[in-house]
Amino acid sequence: LSLEQFERDAQTVLDEYVGGTIREHDLLLDARPWANYGDDYRPLVEYAKRSGLRVLAANVPRRYVSLAGKHGLGELPALVAPAGRHLLPPLPLSAV
Repeated sequence: LSLEQFERDAQTVLDEYVGGTIREHDLLLDARPWANYGDDYRPLVEYAKRSGLRVLAANVPRRYVSLAGKHGLGELPALVAPAGRHLLPPLPLSAV
């Protein structure tokens, strides 16, 4: 189950929750879900947890979205530290 609700840098936290290692309280603190998580996404995450399905954090971290907004997509590779580049989609992005 792939959800934009979670940013890619929260994948480990999400894996720990779905795997039963951490409490939901910790997930909510550490994964930074949107305000509508409880009503719109929690049932999906709980279904995946009960069913042994993986949940993928599919969204780019907000800090990179902000950088792209301020400096443009073309500048992201220069602005993002090498350790964080795996959190970005392949660049350059093509306009569809």
